[in-house]
Amino acid sequence: MFGSGYMPTKHLKVFLRQVPSPLGYEDAVINDLALGKLIDALNIPDYEGQVYFPEVMWPLFHALIGNSSEKLDQHKWIRSMLKTYMNKFQSLPRYTNLDTLTGNIY
Repeated sequence: MFGSGYMPTKHLKVFLRQVPSPLGYEDAVINDLALGKLIDALNIPDYEGQVYFPEVMWPLFHALIGNSSEKLDQHKWIRSMLKTYMNKFQSLPRYTNLDTLTGNIY
């Protein structure tokens, strides 16, 4: 499904129903309308009908743990991931961090 790292946005609800909790909604009894509202709250960027896997998983992870901490923001893996994003998506602001990337701070 994520061979290119992207999947059709219309498959997002099905995908999230297959991801085990606590990140996904595999065991949850939730209707499509409520799941759609949860997806909207995650602020996952849509690229002409496609979503990018890391941009799906980070908001789920971030929603689970709450706001990021300075220690998490400074972790080598997080800094590497942010550097990769900054290079790939050069329109991102220079101050992009885990909170802004996942839509928790506008």
